[in-house]
Amino acid sequence: MMKKKLGIFLALILVVLLAFGVCSCAQKEDKGAAEGTEGTEGTEEPAGPKEMITLRLVVPAPVGDELTDKDIEMAERFNARAKEYGYQIDVHGGGSLVNVTEYLDAVRTGAVEIFDAAPPIYAGKDPRLNGLILPFLFESGEAILAAHTDLEELYSKEIFEPDFNQKILGLLFCGYFDLFNTKRAIRAPEELQGLLIGAPDPGIAAIVELFGATSIMVAWPDFYSSLDKGVIDGILNSPNGTINNKLTDIVKYFTDTLVPPSINVYSINLDVWNAMPAEVQQMLHEEIQNTCISFSEHYIQQHDKDIETLRGLGVDVTLLTDEERDKFRQKCLGYTDEQLASYESGFGEKLKAIAYKANQEAGK
Repeated sequence: MMKKKLGIFLALILVVLLAFGVCSCAQKEDKGAAEGTEGTEGTEEPAGPKEMITLRLVVPAPVGDELTDKDIEMAERFNARAKEYGYQIDVHGGGSLVNVTEYLDAVRTGAVEIFDAAPPIYAGKDPRLNGLILPFLFESGEAILAAHTDLEELYSKEIFEPDFNQKILGLLFCGYFDLFNTKRAIRAPEELQGLLIGAPDPGIAAIVELFGATSIMVAWPDFYSSLDKGVIDGILNSPNGTINNKLTDIVKYFTDTLVPPSINVYSINLDVWNAMPAEVQQMLHEEIQNTCISFSEHYIQQHDKDIETLRGLGVDVTLLTDEERDKFRQKCLGYTDEQLASYESGFGEKLKAIAYKANQEAGK
C-alpha cells in the first residue's frame, strides 16, 4: 500500500515538472519572437524604382521640323534634370496624339498635359486670343521678345488659368506671316482682288480680307493639298513653314508683308502643374523659358535667310518698300484699334500698353 502511494506521489511530481517545462519553453519562444521583431517596427522595405510621371507635350509640326525638334531637345534637358523626381516629358509631333484644333480642350481636361501651339487657333473660344497677332500692334520680333514675360502673365492670369484650367509657361516669336500665291507678284493691296487666300485661323483670315483678298479657313496641314488642287490661290504663312513643308513646290510668288507675327505658347494643365514639386516646376519653367528666348532670337534672324532660300528654290520674291508696306498697314490700323477696344475688362488697354512699352524698348 505504501509503495502504491509512493508511486502515485512520484507520478504527480513528474506531471508538475513536465507542465512547468512546457510553460517555460512557451515563454522563451514568446520572448524570442519578441526579440526577433524588436528594432524593426516602423521600418519600410527598401524603395524600388520610382514610377515615372510622363508629361505628354503635343506640337503641330512633324518630327524633323525645327519647331518640334526644339521641343525634343528641351524635353531631353528637362528629363535629365527631373529624373530623380520621377518626371519626364514625351513629345508628340505632327498631330500624332491629338489634332491641333483640339489642343486647348485636351490640355484643359487633362487628355494631354502640355501643348506648344499658336493661341489664335482657338480664338473662337475667346476673341482675345487673336490679340497676339493683331496687325502692326507689335512692330518687330524684337518687340515681341521684349514683351514675352508680360504677355505670358497677362494671357495666363486673365484667360488660360480662370477659363481653360491651364498655365502659360512660355511664349515665343516664330517669325512673320507673309503672302504666297500661285498667280502673280503682289506689291499693293488692290492687286489681291480676286484671289482666294487660305488662312489657318480667324485672326489671319480677317487680315487677308483687310488686305483686299477673299479668305477661306484652311488648317495649315491642308495647305499643300489645297494649293495643289487649285482650291486656293495662295496662303498667308511663315516663310520657314512654307519651306519646311515643301509648299514651294507649288507657290510661285512671295511678298514680305511681315504681318501678322507668328506666336506660340507652352501651356500646361493647371492641376498637373499644381501637383508638381516646386523643384520640378522650376526646372520645367527654366527649360521652357530658355527655349523661348533662344528660338525667338533664332527666328528674328531667320527671315532674311529664308528669303534667300526661297530665291534658291525658284520663288519670285517681292520685297516691299517702306511706302508700299505702309499701304498694307493703313488697311489694318482701324481694325487693330477696334479689336483692342472690344476686349472686355480692360484687357485691350493692358495689351496695348505692353505693346507700346515693348516697341519703345525694341526701337532703342
